[in-house]
Formats: sequence, C-alpha cells, structure tokens
Amino acid sequence: MGTATVVAVLVAVVSLLLLQLLELSDTTAVAASSAGPPGASTPPSVGVAPTSDSGVGALVTRQLFDELYPNRNKSFYTYDSFIAAARAFPTFGTQGSHKTRVREIAAYSAHVQQETAGLFYVEEIDQSSNYCDNTSIQYPCAPGQKYFGRGPLQLSWNYNYGAASAKVGANILAQPYLVSQDPILAFKSSFYFWTSGSGTIPSIHEVLIGKWKPSKADQEAGRKPGFGVTIDIINGGLECGKVTPQAQNRVKYFKQFCKQLNVSTGPNLSCATMQPF
Repeated sequence: MGTATVVAVLVAVVSLLLLQLLELSDTTAVAASSAGPPGASTPPSVGVAPTSDSGVGALVTRQLFDELYPNRNKSFYTYDSFIAAARAFPTFGTQGSHKTRVREIAAYSAHVQQETAGLFYVEEIDQSSNYCDNTSIQYPCAPGQKYFGRGPLQLSWNYNYGAASAKVGANILAQPYLVSQDPILAFKSSFYFWTSGSGTIPSIHEVLIGKWKPSKADQEAGRKPGFGVTIDIINGGLECGKVTPQAQNRVKYFKQFCKQLNVSTGPNLSCATMQPF
C-alpha cells in the first residue's frame, strides 16, 4: 500500500470518529434539554390512568366499571374520573366486610341507573325549573343560574350545591354548570351526597355499612335499615310512603346489580311504608 493510500485511509477513519462524537454530543444535549433544569418537576402525562389498587379501585376494576355501566356516556363518565373523584371520599366502598362493600357498589349503581340511565345523562332532561330555594340564607342562588340535576346522582337545589362546594373543591353554588363540564367534579358531587348526612337524615353510606341506628322517630315513621331507606334519603318526598314506579325501579335495579355482583340484597328493600324524612 502506498503512502498516499495510507494517509487517505487515516483521514477517513479520523473523520468517521469525529462524526460519531458530534452525533453523541447532540444526543446528550437533547436529552439534557428534555429533562429540564435540576430540581424541576416533570408535568404529568395527559391521559395516564391513575392506579386503582387502593380505595374503591381495589373493588371496582376498570373491567367491572365497564360491565356495570355499559351504556354510559363514555366521553364524559370515565373510569379514571371515577377513581380520581373517589380518592376525595375514601370511605366510599371501602368500609365493612367484603359483602358490605360490594352491596354498597350495587346500591350506588342502582340509584345511578334510575337517575341517569346508567351514567348516560350528564344533565337533567327537563331544565325548565331553576331549583332555587329562596329561603336558603346560607346558600343563596347565584343570579341567572339554575340548579337542576347534574352528575351521576343528579345533584339538585342550591342548598345542595352550596353544601357540596367545600367538599368537591369548587364553588359550584356560584357556577353549577361546572358539574356538567368536569367529569371528576360530577363524580365528586355524587360521592358527596352519598357520604354526607344532614341533621337527622343519615348518609346513604352510613345506612349501607350498618352504622345508622334508627331513632324512636325513625321507628315510628317505619324507617328500617336497608336499601329502602336509601331511596327515602334520595327522593323520599316523591317516592316513599306509598307505592311508586320510581321506587320500584330502584329496587329492581338493586336486585339486578346484586345478582350481577353475586351478593345478597339484605332486608327492607322498599320504602312504600316508610314516611319521608
């Protein structure tokens, strides 16, 4: 091999090495730029599903959620929103025996079926009424706003929106329409109502886990622990103390979900003989 040829080969080798070094330098620079300055937090990825191995997610998996609400509005009522909202109400579906927790999910699903056709509707169909109780001094209605049913349990009335605001992390008394725009807020509104009592009215959650004990007044009004009292809490003024198709539907749905989840219904399913709270 001649001298000129050797020199040419050496030049080619050196050039190749320099090119590889430059490419490595560029890659390192890009990686450092993407990482951001030291100590900077990485923003969460949009659409990443939350973990579901704790809280109600340990019971209601993504697959079960799909099976419970196959006809839901999938663009709004998502499993991730359900889990994220439930974290703000950690007692929901997590207290008592396994049977008790499963029965609570069946009861929640039954009322959701009646109120929103299984998470199909986000807002009440008939929005002609503003559901404003002007006697509520603590939670006055915001000008121009309506408090018709929104969310999985169709939260209604200004006093309910007002009381829920502090629990759901948004001023839905002033801006009730937010419940229809934010799925996490919508689920939170239902969990708030589910886990919150008022005065002598127990929470639905307390009834289902066996914590509620009927007072003398409750006993005289025919109220006994069981699914029937949960109907009384939700809409007793219209559906209880008599036989109504709405209450009968709730009982029917409850039985169906209990069968689907392989859990017994427990006693006192009807509120027909219970006086409204």
